Amino acid sequence: MKLQQLHYFLTVCEERSVNRAARKLYVSQPTISVAIRELEREFDVTLLNREEPGFALTEAGETFLEQSRVILRDVDKLGKSMGVYRRSTPEIRLGVPTMAGAYILPILLPAYRRLHASAELKITEGGSLWLFDQLRRGELDFAIVTDLEDPEYDSVTLYQSETLFYIHRDDPLTAEPFLTFRMLDGVPLVVFSREKYAMNDRIARRCAAEDAVMNVFCGTTQVMNMYQMISTHRAGGFISRQLSLTVPDAVGVPFRPPFLSDVRLLWKKGRRFSDDMHVIRNICTYFSDAGEQNRQ
Repeated sequence: MKLQQLHYFLTVCEERSVNRAARKLYVSQPTISVAIRELEREFDVTLLNREEPGFALTEAGETFLEQSRVILRDVDKLGKSMGVYRRSTPEIRLGVPTMAGAYILPILLPAYRRLHASAELKITEGGSLWLFDQLRRGELDFAIVTDLEDPEYDSVTLYQSETLFYIHRDDPLTAEPFLTFRMLDGVPLVVFSREKYAMNDRIARRCAAEDAVMNVFCGTTQVMNMYQMISTHRAGGFISRQLSLTVPDAVGVPFRPPFLSDVRLLWKKGRRFSDDMHVIRNICTYFSDAGEQNRQ
């Protein structure tokens, strides 16, 4: 028996639904169903009355629920008591690209808190290439990166991002239904200035493929600086469609062909996970599954 199985069972009982419990815990329905059946096999009992419509516990299930509450309450009490003697505060080191973080973190952080994870979540921002290097050096536990894969690392694809070209709403280019990189010749651009931003490599490859030349007006390491340059009509910039509502006085125009990239969560293969690290992975897996269902 695992504490996680008890937590799943208790949440199902509180929500009176496997489906609602799965959404609350950011795991799949089969994950919860398997956990409950493993408990039933271990104790040789039936916990849920699957013959009745709706949600119903058996007599054994009612007893198991009562005892599960006691066990989880005592475990929580023990953890808080031992926290006084803890040598250091546990932490999870998560690397996030500057632009993707503005979209992902407002979803990830509330979910992490809601699941009562105890480890401090330490966020490091930077370009995807630099974050992947930090992951390889052991400076990060997880890294969210764009268009990077490696056979030594497991991954979950969070979503597919489409990059648009954002310009001031009064710019003539906003009248175009789509853009090519050749159409940006002579347009002042604001880009991320760090060498290890994967976005810069992707832009350079598209420019080379279309025989276009970038006119970089300004380099910055801050998203807000890029927003300001665009909204004051001084430059255009490359920004994810997911962040479109955050750019004031600007219009995003898509490219043809679309400028797409996969945003992934990476971690070292064979890495032993703490309970809180499982929480991070489960949230991201749920995020990925939800996005796949929406695309279908």
